[in-house]
Amino acid sequence: MSKTYARPLDAVDPNDAKYHDGLSEKEFMNTLIADARASGWRVYHDNDSRRNEPGFPDILMTNGRFVYFVELKTRKGRVTKTQQAWLDDLDSSALHAVRVWRPSDWPEFMKVIETDVREPQER
Repeated sequence: MSKTYARPLDAVDPNDAKYHDGLSEKEFMNTLIADARASGWRVYHDNDSRRNEPGFPDILMTNGRFVYFVELKTRKGRVTKTQQAWLDDLDSSALHAVRVWRPSDWPEFMKVIETDVREPQER
């Protein structure tokens, strides 16, 4: 069975719409990237991924200590099988953090970029 990377147990209720839930995926991504960069993170996003390997996560972000591979989805967006395969393979790698972030996960995102610390999660 595939993992979903949806959110840690301590994240907000996905039905709580106050966290940028009205944004499109592109607006959500642009806001997330701007906030991450303002907090000192380096962020990579390929603006034209048509000739890239299908399914690779939307953004890669690092602060020099941690690397996150992040697939972004709206609250109702679904992860494709190809995206899930990438997430599974990246999650099997060492020294990583793999996530699917939705607007309701904004508190986790802010915690990541503000504190620079993420406790390992049990597998």
